[in-house]
Amino acid sequence: MSSLVSESEVSNQRIKELETHYFDDGEEESLSTRINSFEEKLEESYEKIQQYKSDLLDGDSVNESIASEINSALELAETESETIKSLLSEVKGKLKDFREYHLDVFGTKNDEGNFEGGLKAEIIAREKHLE
Repeated sequence: MSSLVSESEVSNQRIKELETHYFDDGEEESLSTRINSFEEKLEESYEKIQQYKSDLLDGDSVNESIASEINSALELAETESETIKSLLSEVKGKLKDFREYHLDVFGTKNDEGNFEGGLKAEIIAREKHLE
């Protein structure tokens, strides 16, 4: 019988220690308090994640979603890219025409960097011939 009483006292003491550890904030933060704190932090994180999801995917009555803004920016960039390509193509054609005009008027450069041929050289040659 004495061993049962002794075991009962040991068990009772262990239960009191666990109760203190789990629920009493006297000496150090109890397990229950830490769990509650963790739960609050988890709920705050959940709210932040929900807000981020809303901003990213759903938007609101004032602002469109970030994903929608990105898609709009992409569409605009693609449209502008096509416009730039078209303008570049036009400029290339005009540049080709201008180079041909330049060749006709001034001729081609020789190794020394002077122009040979072209209408300018022909005009100078005819002026000299008239003198």
